[in-house]
Amino acid sequence: MASLKRKGAILAGGTGTRLMPLTKLINKHLLPVYDRLMVTYPIETLKKTGVTNICIVTGAKDLSDFRRFVGDGSEYEVEIVYRTQTGPNGLADAVYKTADFFGGQKPIIVLGDDIFTYVNFPVAALSDDNAYAAVTKAEGIGIDPRAVAVPEFTQSGDICRVTEKPSNPSSDFMVAGFYIFPNDVFDFIEELKPSSRGELEISDVTSWYAVNCRLKPIYDLEFIADAGSLRSLLEASIWRSKIVSKGSGEV
Repeated sequence: MASLKRKGAILAGGTGTRLMPLTKLINKHLLPVYDRLMVTYPIETLKKTGVTNICIVTGAKDLSDFRRFVGDGSEYEVEIVYRTQTGPNGLADAVYKTADFFGGQKPIIVLGDDIFTYVNFPVAALSDDNAYAAVTKAEGIGIDPRAVAVPEFTQSGDICRVTEKPSNPSSDFMVAGFYIFPNDVFDFIEELKPSSRGELEISDVTSWYAVNCRLKPIYDLEFIADAGSLRSLLEASIWRSKIVSKGSGEV
């Protein structure tokens, strides 16, 4: 029997408020990071993990732009399909939109504005009942941990809690935008209540797995930037320009 094609999803919705006024014109994931569209970086991240089928989740109003600029994935040697959100309903809602795409496979999820050069995870992550989240040192890449999701660890090294934008961070790590979830994530999201922002939060999903002792960290990665703000978009573009100047087109 032929093996199943590995699937992954890119969450590329939202309003891009941190990138205003650029995002008045176009979805932030279609903005350039130096010489490439922002969305091409998560495409490459997924390809490097063996993913060949990709679902991009974006806003309904942006779908035509994605189809025009990204297309069916043939340019990137992958197959791309699309799912849409009706509004800025949160990252967990975007994950929920992929339920039919993944079928029985564990969802591999990457945020569309996060740039990695690689993410390596254990093979068991694709078949066990645990969730996995990429974690990295926040201050090491110039990010204030008080502005991001911060994990707290058990003595055995698992994640026991995730706190969004803590005033007193319990560790100097942050949760980066790469996740692997068990298939029961869709059942959990179906019952999830919106936050005070009116969105279904991905941090509520990771927190639920954490308190149930089912969230494991992925350390083997290189996280470059969350390119979702004007400053980080500039920094990511400078990083990319150095790569290109060395004569390598690799992420």
